Amino acid sequence: MRRRSLLVALALPAVALAAGCFTPDDRPAQLAAIARWQDVRLAPADSLRTFLTGPDAHVRLAAVRAAGLIGRDDVLPEVMGATADPSLTVAAEAAWALGLMGDAEALPLLATLAADPRPPLREAAVMGLTHLDNDGTALLRAAAHEDPVTAALAWNGLRNQAARVDTTALREAIVAGLARPETDIRWRVLRCAEMRADTTLVPVLAPFTRSPHDQVVVHAYRALARQDAAAALPAVLAGLAHLDDFHGRRAARVRIAACRALGTVGRAALDDTDDLRPDRVAATLISAAGHADPHVAETALRAMTDLVADRPLPAEAADQESLLPVWRIRLARAARGHLASPHVGVRAAAVTALGATRGAGAAAELQRVLLMGETSPHVLAAALGAVAAHHPAPVPLLVAHLGDELPRTDPARGPRRLNGMVRAAALD
Repeated sequence: MRRRSLLVALALPAVALAAGCFTPDDRPAQLAAIARWQDVRLAPADSLRTFLTGPDAHVRLAAVRAAGLIGRDDVLPEVMGATADPSLTVAAEAAWALGLMGDAEALPLLATLAADPRPPLREAAVMGLTHLDNDGTALLRAAAHEDPVTAALAWNGLRNQAARVDTTALREAIVAGLARPETDIRWRVLRCAEMRADTTLVPVLAPFTRSPHDQVVVHAYRALARQDAAAALPAVLAGLAHLDDFHGRRAARVRIAACRALGTVGRAALDDTDDLRPDRVAATLISAAGHADPHVAETALRAMTDLVADRPLPAEAADQESLLPVWRIRLARAARGHLASPHVGVRAAAVTALGATRGAGAAAELQRVLLMGETSPHVLAAALGAVAAHHPAPVPLLVAHLGDELPRTDPARGPRRLNGMVRAAALD
C-alpha cells in the first residue's frame, strides 16, 4: 500500500508538468502581446507565426484564436497545421479559426475534420464550415450524424449555406432531419426550411404547427410562410386550433408567429368567394389584435397590413364602405378600435393597418391622429406614412410636419415640438 502511495506521489509532478500547470516565465508577456494584437486587429506576421508553432500550448491557443478573429490569412498554413496540434483544445480552436478566416483553401481540410471521431474537433470544424461559403456537402453528412450536438451544429451551418446547397439534397435532408426525435434538431431543421421555398415540403412541415414545443411551432409557422401561400394556408389554419396549448410568454411567441404567417399566406384565402376562410383569417387577426400582450396585438395589426398590401381599393369605396368585402370592413373597424391603445407600438400599427384596410376612406381619421393630440413620434411617423399612401391630398399635411414645431388646434397650449423621426417620415 505504501509502495502504491509512493508511486502516485512521484507521478504527480510529471502529470502536472504534462498538463501545463507550471507556467513558463515568458507566457504572460506573450499572452499580453497577443491580446493587444487582437484588440487592434493587427499583428506582426513573423511574431504571430512564431507563437503559432511555439512550445507552450496556452500561447498556441491564444495565437490561433487571434489569427481567426483578426482574419490573418497570411498565416493560413500554420493555422491549418494547428488542426493536428497535440492539444485537442488548440486543434479545435484552429478549425474554428479557419472558418473565420474565410479562405476557400481550408475547405477540404474542414470537410475532412467534420467527420473526425473526436467530438470537439468535429464540432469545431462544422462550426467553421458555417462561416465559410461552401456547397454544404460536408454539412449534409454532419447533419445526419448520430451525435445530436454535431447534427444541431450542422443544421446551423446549413441555414447559412442554404442558397448554395443542391435543392434535392437539401429537401431530402430536411425530411430526414424532421424525422429525428430531438427537439433541438427539429427546430433547427425548420429554421433551415425557412430559407428555401419548396412547396413539396408543406405536408412535411404541417404537423409541426401542432408540436408541444413552442420553439418548434414558431419555426414551423415561419417555414410555412416561406412556401406557396395557397399550399401553406390549410396547414397554418389547422395549427390555429392549438394556440391555446401554450401559456405565458410561450403563448405570446406562438401567436406572434401564427399572425405573421397569416399575414403572408392568408392572401390566398381572400379570393375565395364561396369559402369561410377569409372570415376565419380576419377573425383570427382581430382576436389577436385584442390580446393582452401588446406584442401580440401589434403583430396582428401589422399582419392585417401585410394581408391587404397588394389589394388596391376602388376609388368609390372611400365614400361607401359597403363596397368593401365584409372581412375587410371588420379588419378596418378593428384597427380603428386600437387607435387609443395605451401602447405606442399598438397605436402605430393600428394607424398603418387602418390606412391599408380602409384606404382613402380613412383620410379624416388619419388627419385627426396627426393634428388632435397624438404626441408619440412613432405613431406620428406611422400616420404620416399612411397619409402619404392613402390620403387624397397628402401634401399639406406632410409639409406641415417638416419644421421643428406644429401649431396646435388650441392656441392656448402653444405649438407642438416635432422631432427628427417625424420630420424624416414627412420627407419620405
